[in-house]
Amino acid sequence: MRCVALLVLALPVVGLGGCMPERCRAENSEISMVARVVDVLPGSGEEVRVSVDFATGDRTQIPVPWSACDGDRVLINGEDASGTERDDRTEYAITYDGSGPETVTVELDRANQSEVVSADVTRPPRFEILAPAFGESLSRSEEHLLEWDPPNDGGEMQIELQEELGGGRCVVTDVEEHDYKGVGGVRVEDDGNWIIPGDVLTNDGDLRCEARYVMSRFVQGEYPEAFASGGFIEAQVLRIVVFESVP
Repeated sequence: MRCVALLVLALPVVGLGGCMPERCRAENSEISMVARVVDVLPGSGEEVRVSVDFATGDRTQIPVPWSACDGDRVLINGEDASGTERDDRTEYAITYDGSGPETVTVELDRANQSEVVSADVTRPPRFEILAPAFGESLSRSEEHLLEWDPPNDGGEMQIELQEELGGGRCVVTDVEEHDYKGVGGVRVEDDGNWIIPGDVLTNDGDLRCEARYVMSRFVQGEYPEAFASGGFIEAQVLRIVVFESVP
């Protein structure tokens, strides 16, 4: 795989098209896969988006994106997934409505390989946010309750806080165990409720702004042994509630 080795060493990564034929012929054991199933509930109704990409090389460094040779197929629940060129990868994706299958199977069927490599993952239980109510005003100086149903005993709920006003300084989370704005937010027991104490959310003044809690459940599927390490397959159920943050 001389072509791949040269690409990994070249910075920035340019001119990938010239190496495409060699890159797409990498052995399965050289390829890592990242597959995500995200169940969301936008205003138009529940949808499930499945996306997958493949790469050669170390994903923690500068992986080289893989894309299909002629005759190669990426299938999601038996359907050919369309590929879209992103800045750093080729993404294969399909979107279903909420009635789509609970278990999602991703397959890589290659023209020059006898083995079809597959992996599947089952979505975690869906839930709805009961509190706070959509559009409710929440004071940063007072504790408030997050409540959802149904709970998932033994599981974890990830809670993130997002806002945009003032360069992201309308709401500040400086307390480590309540750093909801940090990367990945805070993971808590998935028992149906969680209290945000008063004064763990602060700001640089008496600002009022629109913010939102993003709450997520995650499940990991079994990663195929035929692929290189460094990838994963996971399913996520994500729900959002928008509120007004006030002093």
